[in-house]
Amino acid sequence: MMLIGMCAMRLFFRIVLKIFLILTILARYAITEEIKETDSGELLNQGIALLELYRYDQAIAYFNNAIAINPNFAEAYYNRGVAYFGKYQDDKAIADFTEALEINPKYVFAYKIRGLAYSEKGQYDKAISDYNKAVEINPRDAEAYNDRGHVYIAILGNKKKGCSDLKRACELGSCEQHELAKREGLCK
Repeated sequence: MMLIGMCAMRLFFRIVLKIFLILTILARYAITEEIKETDSGELLNQGIALLELYRYDQAIAYFNNAIAINPNFAEAYYNRGVAYFGKYQDDKAIADFTEALEINPKYVFAYKIRGLAYSEKGQYDKAISDYNKAVEINPRDAEAYNDRGHVYIAILGNKKKGCSDLKRACELGSCEQHELAKREGLCK
């Protein structure tokens, strides 16, 4: 009887130990409500994790702290801009994307998302300009061609330019928009 009790107790302690180790590992990667980090990269990662959970205000706080530590951190400005864009605060998003681009003029993602924000505001010429810059930097970016093509066709009514962009995106492996435009009779 005592042997069974000892075995049960050992098993119990092993289970408790395993749970403790798992919780310790999880706690290391958990997103905390307090911001105590001094590493701008870690703050960025925490902010991105919150951004992926649509916890925009909390993510913005992490990005603010990352920027306070490293004012030349283009990725922190970009991700804060994404959070503002998610909150429909297009002016703040555009300001952050612009700041990221001043730090890193070849930041393709910042051009693309700023282009979306400009489109949301009805500033289509600026959106096209940003998509042009994205394509100039990375001519193999199918998403930039799709986004620019959408603005040309759906908003500006320029089927020729729009279909050309959608076709190029398809050549790069992203055919959904081009196929849809063909089905709707917008492109050949």
